[in-house]
Amino acid sequence: MKKEVSSALPSGERPYNPNRFNGFDGALAFIIVLVAFIVVPSVVSALAGDVLRAIYEFDVYAYMCISIVLSQGIIFLTAFIYSKIRGVNPFDGGGYKISWDGVHVLMAIMLTVGIMMLFYYTHLQFSEFTEVLLPSGNQIEENFSPLSPIFVLVYLFEISVFPAIVEEMMFRGIIMRGLEQFGSLFAVVCSAAMFALMHGNFGQLILQFIGGIAIGGVVMITKNYLLGCIMHFINNSFAFIYTLLITPLVENPVWRNITSVTGAASIALGVIFVLVSSIYFIAMLIEKEKAKALGKTMGNKYEKKRYYAIKEDGEERAVAHTEVPELMLSTENDQRLFLINGRFKRINRRSKDVLSYVFIAIGITLSVVVILLGL
Repeated sequence: MKKEVSSALPSGERPYNPNRFNGFDGALAFIIVLVAFIVVPSVVSALAGDVLRAIYEFDVYAYMCISIVLSQGIIFLTAFIYSKIRGVNPFDGGGYKISWDGVHVLMAIMLTVGIMMLFYYTHLQFSEFTEVLLPSGNQIEENFSPLSPIFVLVYLFEISVFPAIVEEMMFRGIIMRGLEQFGSLFAVVCSAAMFALMHGNFGQLILQFIGGIAIGGVVMITKNYLLGCIMHFINNSFAFIYTLLITPLVENPVWRNITSVTGAASIALGVIFVLVSSIYFIAMLIEKEKAKALGKTMGNKYEKKRYYAIKEDGEERAVAHTEVPELMLSTENDQRLFLINGRFKRINRRSKDVLSYVFIAIGITLSVVVILLGL
């Protein structure tokens, strides 16, 4: 089918996609990912179980490299296909953007590092506690090879970069943006809970939930998807490097006293980082709410304007993307057509509240069952 163009758009301008996910999209996408995490590994194990076991026995990090590609591939394909079907750009569109702002990036990194400094010890203690109550039995064997250093570096790259793009695409790009139909606070908290449960380990719940709240909050306030990716990257890098380098020192009696002192110092520094960055983003939120109450928009004069095309009563016009409402979903009486993926069509409708809540409950319940059964 030939793509349509709009004469209303400035010459050479690529149309901005104002389409949004709704609440049902967020819930359904989460359920699809959970089901895929049950089905796909079982199929792969049935088809290539012996090969994977041989790789595991040769080098555990080589096996982990393959595992992260498989898990992130599941999430990416789900998010990509779902986005195509619904006609939404999960990265850049519908009021969200990908843009670099040095101050925002610095504060986002400060918030992430501060949270890790404050809560990582609590995370480790909680993990030990849950392992006693709900033993997973998934102890990693120390199968190392001469190539282990290379596999470690590859795994560090994968665990830092892939989830920072793919998981953000799913949990902030689709799930949180869809749940925003029910309010920003609900969207941030609920998507953070889903994000924590998706990792399939009760021991990770505290840190993953707090991290999800921080990332979701920053992305919701700034509408900048890039900040979520950067925060996720810093979080995963910190956790892996800490586990690889610091944990062995903690177990060494010689270093135990030293690490207890540095641990106290890191907590104090973490408090400062979290306070400074939180005040910065909260102040930004207050300014946005003030502007909204006054009917104004907070724009960046240095940001390049992009336009989306709208057709109403047979007439076309171009509207700057900065004028996209924070929640743009169609209603029954909305007859406007928008240029989306090369076709003029209606934007996605608001989903039925009851149906969305039911599927949210199903998704969360399923994720808890998956963890309990160790699927």
